[in-house]
Amino acid sequence: MDQKKFPFGLFAVYVLLYSCIAIYGTYLNLYLSEIGFSKTQIGSVVSVSTAFTLIAQLVWGSVSDRASNKNNIIKLLFLGSCIIALLFYTSQSYVFMLMLIALFSSFFYPVGVLQDSVSLQILEKSKWDFGHVRMGGTLGYAIAVLVVGYFLKDEYSPIFLLVSIMTFLCFATVLTLPKIQGTRKGSHKASFKEIFENKAVACFIFFNLIHSLGFSFYYSFYPIYFTTIGGDSFLIGLMMFLGAMAEVPF
Repeated sequence: MDQKKFPFGLFAVYVLLYSCIAIYGTYLNLYLSEIGFSKTQIGSVVSVSTAFTLIAQLVWGSVSDRASNKNNIIKLLFLGSCIIALLFYTSQSYVFMLMLIALFSSFFYPVGVLQDSVSLQILEKSKWDFGHVRMGGTLGYAIAVLVVGYFLKDEYSPIFLLVSIMTFLCFATVLTLPKIQGTRKGSHKASFKEIFENKAVACFIFFNLIHSLGFSFYYSFYPIYFTTIGGDSFLIGLMMFLGAMAEVPF
């Protein structure tokens, strides 16, 4: 990659990735509510999918560290997400949806962390800051959640087709990126205790845990609540658009 030119390939990956996050994360629970899931069932889906995401991040992170080409792992996750998204049209039963959402979360959500790792390594010797590239995610999220919210018209089933298309485009875009090799060499494993020996890192982990609890609760249930007081898909999209654009100065 020419280190002097702006990395539009990386920028495009973030635009597409966060467009998917906006569509799936904002409107999934509204779809579940639309097909008759109770708040308790939706909460259980969120809990199970979060647990699977945590486990999957550890697994895919370890695989990526040992890979001769990290990009191949990211491509696999995007392609898997693309295929799994289409399976949402095959059944609406609670047990099936629970397993499918857990499976999709295991492929889709870890890819963001892995992509950040690859992006930082690609940008290491360039003049561009990570924030310049990550801005693509903010813009992609804001535009996608607003436009999709307008066109959904309170009919949420199209989100899975959109996510499938977007993740396939992510897969195609990653093909254009420089190859990044895994960094783990040999069989040595660091102990988890070493992480918590660093007080700054331990404080950051604790802060992120508390933040994530509120973040998850808000994004899981506020859109549903908003519809009960008269909101619709467009107003939800507008609300999330304004929230995303508030990130830009930072």
